[in-house]
Amino acid sequence: MISRLFFELKAEILKIAVFKATLNTAIFFLILATVFSLLSVPLLYAFILGGIFIVINSYLYYASVSLKSIEDANPEVREMLRTAKDNMKSDNIMIRALNEELMQKARHISSGNMINYRHLMIKLTIIAALAFGMIFTATLNLKFSDLSGTLKGLQFKRGGITDQAPVNLE
Repeated sequence: MISRLFFELKAEILKIAVFKATLNTAIFFLILATVFSLLSVPLLYAFILGGIFIVINSYLYYASVSLKSIEDANPEVREMLRTAKDNMKSDNIMIRALNEELMQKARHISSGNMINYRHLMIKLTIIAALAFGMIFTATLNLKFSDLSGTLKGLQFKRGGITDQAPVNLE
């Protein structure tokens, strides 16, 4: 019974890990897609790197979150979770009563308590700005690969860049 509760808590942590990794991957992918489109790199590479990124990011977040994070986000069950975890293999009337009370209170544990809504809004704003920037650069049809011919005619010298050929004064 109590082991099922800990399994459900781990499942909630996994949901949050995937959610946060999805947001991070959206930011990563939009940056890559914009840069790759400017460099004329196929977008398939951005999808591949995004897929790798979401797997690694989900795993790292899931591995870094512990029971303590759940306790911090849900203070009403803090001590009960710790005691239940320490006494999972024990069985007496006090432990059973604690487990019953914990199961009742665990219904009110929300994964929403573990999400920082300020960070969520910041990430969503960044995603919107990157998406707008990607669309804007696509409409301009800019390509850095097109600039190579333009840069050949420029002369770089100590005072700056000039498009005039060097003057021979002799």
